[in-house]
Amino acid sequence: METQNTNSLEDLPILQGTATVELIVNNSSILIEVNGSEAPITAGNFVDLVERGVYDNVPFHRVIREPEPFVVQGGDPQGKDPNFPIDRLGTGGFIDPETGLERNIPLEIKLTGDDEPTYSQAGLLGDSVVLQHEPGAIAMARSNQPDSASSQFYFALDELDFLDGNYAVFGQVTEGFDVVNEIEQGDRIEDAEVISGLDNLILNNDDIDEENYSVYRFLNTDTGAHFYTVSEVERENILTNLPNFNSEGIAFSATPQVDNDLLTGVTPVYRMLNRDTGVHLYTIYEEERENILENLPNYNDEGIAYYAYETPQEGAIPLYRYLNTDTAAHFYTSAVGEKEFVDANLSNLVPEGNEDGIGYWVLPTPVDSIV
Repeated sequence: METQNTNSLEDLPILQGTATVELIVNNSSILIEVNGSEAPITAGNFVDLVERGVYDNVPFHRVIREPEPFVVQGGDPQGKDPNFPIDRLGTGGFIDPETGLERNIPLEIKLTGDDEPTYSQAGLLGDSVVLQHEPGAIAMARSNQPDSASSQFYFALDELDFLDGNYAVFGQVTEGFDVVNEIEQGDRIEDAEVISGLDNLILNNDDIDEENYSVYRFLNTDTGAHFYTVSEVERENILTNLPNFNSEGIAFSATPQVDNDLLTGVTPVYRMLNRDTGVHLYTIYEEERENILENLPNYNDEGIAYYAYETPQEGAIPLYRYLNTDTAAHFYTSAVGEKEFVDANLSNLVPEGNEDGIGYWVLPTPVDSIV
């Protein structure tokens, strides 16, 4: 039997924002929105295991519907062996091939009003938990030890509020909950695939470039909408795989944010995806973000895109925000010449943000790419 390994947080995958995972069970699709915004380590672990193929052909070994709907549980890699008895599953986890040890992740639960999740503490106040055990929630199974979760997960078949504060929910079934409700013990995950958001997965915190704050701008030639990213991984993926995206260089620089210690006046810029149009919205305003997520179900929260200043600061420049009334897409620029051209020639671009049309303040690029 392999020795368990308690990994340090720095060694674990994290998911920045959201991802969508599809499971195929009984020839039917189950779509899961994995929430790295509220549970970055738990979500990152799951997405990484999906991408590794850990869940392919693994059975659901625990299904409890009586006397009341409870859970459908799977994810024990021992079940890949068709000769492994189904009634002995439930003790296995993911063995990291680099260490030969089982990867364990800490219990991760975020409470309302907290900026960061609480780790390694069970018995938290359930009604203050952000991600709760609603029908269709997906959470990590574990033993009595809070930090013993590895690869096994379960779907909540009903509201299970007595588990809130003790087990880590990290996502929600968005389509195919009827498929989940038909799963029987022994049914297998025929295929598991990350269908969006894989670029939000960071396999090692060393991959985060804390010295690079350049925000790259792309033009989607199909929609006319612009896309902005500070991620070198995301940038390279776009340049390699999306020929309809034209690189327009560095638009501006984000503000530094290292080890979660914000500088004075720095605020997160949230990114949300309109699934119907493929267009992104960026905002620093919590109220706007919450209103969109509560009232516009076609928007996915992709978490923090980068950091900026909420108010004018020494050395910062305004980033102007416009709404394209023809496409409902937003456009952002810090270049004075570009702003002047837009104001003079593009009547379909309407200023938004504050009374001066400023969305927030950013830093100039070392060498202006967009003027």
